Amino acid sequence: MKNLFTFLIVLAFVFISENSFSQIEYKGTVRYNNNEGTPVKSVTVQLHDNFGNLVSTALTNSQGKYHLQNITPGTYTLNFSGYCESARFDYRNANRILMHIWGISKLKGLQLLTADIDGNGKVNENDLFALVTDFFVYGQKHEIGKYVSISRKINIGLNSLKDGEDGDGTVGAVGDPDGTFQPTIKTGNDPIDLKYANSIKISANQLIEIPVYLKNQPNIGGFALSMNYDAGAMNFEQISSQIEGLNYNETDGVIKLSWQNTALGSDKVNLSEPLFVLKFRSSSMDEIKDLSNITFNKESQIIDVNGIILQNAQINIPSFIGSEGVNVLNDIYPNPIYNTATINYSLSTPYKVTLSVYNTVGQLVSNLVDEEQNAGDYEIVFNRSYLNLSAGSYIYRLECKGAQSFVQSKIMIIR
Repeated sequence: MKNLFTFLIVLAFVFISENSFSQIEYKGTVRYNNNEGTPVKSVTVQLHDNFGNLVSTALTNSQGKYHLQNITPGTYTLNFSGYCESARFDYRNANRILMHIWGISKLKGLQLLTADIDGNGKVNENDLFALVTDFFVYGQKHEIGKYVSISRKINIGLNSLKDGEDGDGTVGAVGDPDGTFQPTIKTGNDPIDLKYANSIKISANQLIEIPVYLKNQPNIGGFALSMNYDAGAMNFEQISSQIEGLNYNETDGVIKLSWQNTALGSDKVNLSEPLFVLKFRSSSMDEIKDLSNITFNKESQIIDVNGIILQNAQINIPSFIGSEGVNVLNDIYPNPIYNTATINYSLSTPYKVTLSVYNTVGQLVSNLVDEEQNAGDYEIVFNRSYLNLSAGSYIYRLECKGAQSFVQSKIMIIR
């Protein structure tokens, strides 16, 4: 009986010991694009058995390390997931996708997963459009920044007790086939080198055209520009450009534009002409007294034909000066005129004012204003039918007599 009791005790000890020592701790480090210098924190690590059941999960720490405990020896699948906090638009990634589409530099492996923006298992023009136009211009999220990885089959045994290559993993982020994201750093790009080359005077209810010039770099591969304007003082109307295929969107005082040179760099920018022209209409004089200049956000980028971000890309635009205290006759709006039109003008001091309409041979057609007026802003609205104006070109003329008399004339078209 004593021998039997001893045997049972030994058997129980062996059973407990065997099961205790067979529970393994499995460790590893997750890095971004397999770069030793970029361990990734807050990555979810999941271990599944051969039947797809979740066996264990962990979250990487600030050094990218994870620790799975109490794992039974066997064959498993290791997966990594999460989201890159520093995800942002970078034109180098758009260029990598374009090079893949053209067959110049094919993506493979993890790069293909990160370039599949729409998640349909293919990398084509739709992904380029989704990244540049949908995500950057229109702010549609897609899954930019989502961590992706290639699932790994691993064999966990008794010899896998410490941090080693078997437990290490690599993740990439959707939208970053070029590997430009920095997962541990929240940062934007350096701003465009913006120069205010000259000034323009702004008055109330004026059509404003802002030419935007690119300097010193005619061969560009594309650009993604984000601009702020004073939405309280100006209303955005449209953009015209010397280049084809320009995409843009305006929301709450922010204008975003993108363009991709799809002609292998053969489309050159004419530096003597504006890259594009922004068109606004100013608000009332009270709102434009403290008008802010247009600025560029840090996410703005211009790349060369090789997909490299230009660090010294210079853009020239005019600054604004409110027209308070300035004598000015603004452009008539709309022009051409189909029915009703508006003329705005500003006076710096009291004047004897005459606002007249003439035909192209100099004959007076009508006087719209003929009176003494004080300094300030004025708006004249008229209907072409009241003046019996037939289709054609006319001249509207503002004549102000006083201490500093002045005369201004402009052309209007009746349709």
